[in-house]
Amino acid sequence: MAQKSDDSIHILEGKAILYKRVGTPAWQVRYRIDGKKLRNTTHETDLDKAKSRAVDIVMNAMFRKKNDLPVIIKRFKAVAELAIKRMTDANEAGHGKATYRSYILALQNYHIPYLGSYLITNLDYPMLERFSNW
Repeated sequence: MAQKSDDSIHILEGKAILYKRVGTPAWQVRYRIDGKKLRNTTHETDLDKAKSRAVDIVMNAMFRKKNDLPVIIKRFKAVAELAIKRMTDANEAGHGKATYRSYILALQNYHIPYLGSYLITNLDYPMLERFSNW
């Protein structure tokens, strides 16, 4: 695990911490939402720009939580792999369904190759139409 440097800065009245990890010039921000520890990079090397970007990141996460939107946004591939793992585990435990095998194959052969790199929150009807045509 990378060591953090000694210079960490509290922002937003202590709700978030800006810090630099050893080996990277960009500032990182660490904060909590619903007790979950979250980290993001600001992609900024200048402290003032990093503070501004960190405030945007944290406020956006708080807004998403307040409005019942997902705080952590995943790519389709990550969600599909989780579904595949759960279906595989259910089949191995003996309480899965026969159709799970077909679902797994469809996800692996069609859905993940086409939709895998898209954020799950960005999938919409036009995207699914393009997938269908593909």
